[in-house]
Amino acid sequence: MCCLMVNAFNKENAINSLLMLDSNSFPGVLAIVDSDFRVLERNFPTNRNLLPTDFHDLETMLLVSPALDKVLSELDPLKK
Repeated sequence: MCCLMVNAFNKENAINSLLMLDSNSFPGVLAIVDSDFRVLERNFPTNRNLLPTDFHDLETMLLVSPALDKVLSELDPLKK
C-alpha cells in the first residue's frame, strides 16, 4: 500500500480537488485543512474525506499539544 502527500497550497484548492476526486470515485483521498473561522461561521463543507483541524490552524494545534513541552524539555540547558 502506498501513501502520497500533496500540498494543495491553499484550502480552496484542497477542497476543490477533493470534490473533483470524489465525483470521479477516486478511492483513499483525505484532505486536511485549517479551520480558520469557518467553524465559528458555520460555513464548512461537509464531506467525510475532509478533515478540518481542531483549532484555527495547524500551528495552534502544535502549541496546544504536549509536543511543544517535550521539545522544550529536550532543549533545556539545565537538564543533564
